[in-house]
Amino acid sequence: MQETKIDYRSIFKWNTIGNITNLGSKFIISVILQLLLQPADFGIIASILVFAGIAQVMVDNGFQSAIIQAKNISNNGLSTVFYINIGIGSFCTILLFFIAPLLGDFYNESRLVPVTRLIAFTYLLQSFALIQRALFTREHAFKKLAIADIVSNLIAGIIAIIMALNSYGVWSIAAMYVLQILLCNFFLWFQSAWRPLFVFNLREITGLWQYGSKVFLSGLFIYANSRVDLLMTGRFFSAAQQGFYSRGKDYGMLPSSILIGIVSKSYFPIFSRLQDKPIELEKNYYNSLSAISFIGGLIFPLLFLISKDAVLIILKEKWADMIPALSLFIVFSSVHIFNSINSNFLAATGKAKTNLLIIVTMGCIRMLAILVYFVVADNPKTIVIVIMLILFSFIENHLSFFFVRKYNGYGIFKQYGVSYKETFAGWLIAAIIYFLFEWSGWLDGSYLAHLLIATLAFLAAYATACYFIKNAFFVHWLKVLRGSPPGTLR
Repeated sequence: MQETKIDYRSIFKWNTIGNITNLGSKFIISVILQLLLQPADFGIIASILVFAGIAQVMVDNGFQSAIIQAKNISNNGLSTVFYINIGIGSFCTILLFFIAPLLGDFYNESRLVPVTRLIAFTYLLQSFALIQRALFTREHAFKKLAIADIVSNLIAGIIAIIMALNSYGVWSIAAMYVLQILLCNFFLWFQSAWRPLFVFNLREITGLWQYGSKVFLSGLFIYANSRVDLLMTGRFFSAAQQGFYSRGKDYGMLPSSILIGIVSKSYFPIFSRLQDKPIELEKNYYNSLSAISFIGGLIFPLLFLISKDAVLIILKEKWADMIPALSLFIVFSSVHIFNSINSNFLAATGKAKTNLLIIVTMGCIRMLAILVYFVVADNPKTIVIVIMLILFSFIENHLSFFFVRKYNGYGIFKQYGVSYKETFAGWLIAAIIYFLFEWSGWLDGSYLAHLLIATLAFLAAYATACYFIKNAFFVHWLKVLRGSPPGTLR
């Protein structure tokens, strides 16, 4: 059978369009809702999603990644997975519905109970379209996924804004979550030709479960690691404080979510298809690290410089208390993105067990450290929590680099050089500009002027640095702008 040629350009094009448009629209909708609602409304939702997200991981249960990674899969196997997902989704919905009062007691927030019960239905709804999403990803049909995600997010967001304008408060956000999944399911089913058979045979999914179970456990630990801070801040802080911290975290993680979404959806299927082509696999691995380093060195330091100005201009003083968390989570994001590349690389090349080992080891240490800090600290500080997360993410990065070298023989120092060169340059430039403004006191209180001048100064300095260190991506696009042949990227 002739091997299907991978259309790299189409993959990156539609993943980029889908992720940027999808998360960009979510950002705009979120900003509007923040102007209309109170920090406590977002704090309540953030506390609910800590527990509700566990149900989401259980609904996915690793089968989605297993279907994407598998070389061959039968329709009987897909149908069996479909019915298992429905069963797990139903169980999670019922469980979350009935333990809602316990969550209200844990957080000491009675408003949380009815909202939790509404959000519980998202996990049953979500289970109906996991197969379609996995098949579209496997077939690199990212245009269809992008259309479904973008349209459903826009419609759900507009309805949420209308509800917020009519004083529905926290229910506006909850309704948005439910409607987005319901609408996305509709569009995925409408575009997909696949329909489940009336077949249930566990033997058909033995191989899928062997791989998917490791991905599921990895996903569970990844989720627990990413939410243990919100669990404790929700327990010890007020709903408003939780709102400031959670929104700062969400905005700080937004750029990395876009990049990780593009990397995961694009490179995971690419790495999976190149498992038996070591030269192409190595080339694509280093290309992915180099691209992330260049983009990360541009985006994260710049956002750190202008985050305070942006919050005070757009969201006003009402949300000023989220600035410290936002700034630190931007730093965290710049470290965290490299682990996504290595995690996808190891998983796609059949080393999901190694991924699980890294995640479990670091996850247990991270969770224990945060729990101990909240127990022993008289007055827990969000700055300490985020610094701990940055440190552990950095260690996790280097563990994953080590295992990539161990299994594939890629030089560890080459990995570091490709990954950190542009990122380091970007942060060094941002630090110099930041301290110059702080030392001189220039433009204090002139938020818009500070934002514009800091942005222009950083972009000019970063472009100059990339020119002198001959970054392949910068040189490529410079040639494109000049109208000369761009050549090939490394």
